Amino acid sequence: MLLKFSFLGSEYDFDEAKYIIIPVIYGKPLSREAAIGIIRQSLNLPGYNNRYGIRYNDIPVYTFDLVIPSIDPSKAMRELHNILDYILSKNKIPIMIGGDHSITISTVGLFNRYILVDAHLDLYSEYEGSEYSHACVGRRLIEYSEEIYYYGVRVVEPEELDIAYKTLDRLEIDRFYLSVDLDVLDPIYIDTNVPSYGGKSYGELLEFIEGITGKMVLGMDFVETVDNPKSTYLTADLIANTLAILES
Repeated sequence: MLLKFSFLGSEYDFDEAKYIIIPVIYGKPLSREAAIGIIRQSLNLPGYNNRYGIRYNDIPVYTFDLVIPSIDPSKAMRELHNILDYILSKNKIPIMIGGDHSITISTVGLFNRYILVDAHLDLYSEYEGSEYSHACVGRRLIEYSEEIYYYGVRVVEPEELDIAYKTLDRLEIDRFYLSVDLDVLDPIYIDTNVPSYGGKSYGELLEFIEGITGKMVLGMDFVETVDNPKSTYLTADLIANTLAILES
């Protein structure tokens, strides 16, 4: 039997689904097509989540067609923004997977509060000549959002020290967008574009995400995973666990 190319092999259609997976093909060569690997590896996960007591085929999730944005960063962000806006208008929860962390910039104007799970602050005004770099994500969000909280930061550049930021150990806000840069994890767990030792364990990250139970998550992304089996499997497992947390 051929498995449907959808996250967790889900058979839900768009109208039935609560969560919409958006696979974004964008970024550096090592992670550009990671979304495809993440979806493929999700098909190898066990069908039942023992930790949260839920069957994955009971989670109402739908996988959007592959999104390959323009190579022009500003156009790419507008294209993704329009897709997100459409999904939100249907009262769905969008979940982008990729790919470069810069795709989070496309959410500007759609959400007011953010939790950024990241090893880095990403507060550069411009990086390598672009305002749309992965190193500028936090800065763009701060410019247009009410509140931003960080979890897992361990690398701070001198240029970023003049920007005020808040760290978060336990969730204290509601109605937020969650962005997970997988480099928050120690490199022993996963390969990412910008690895940094001394990171969180997988268990620590899951425990933090468990803190969103009962809160209103309006959208999410999971980014910066290198496209290899170990890393895409772990990312698929993390996304599946996050969905299980929200549904349990």
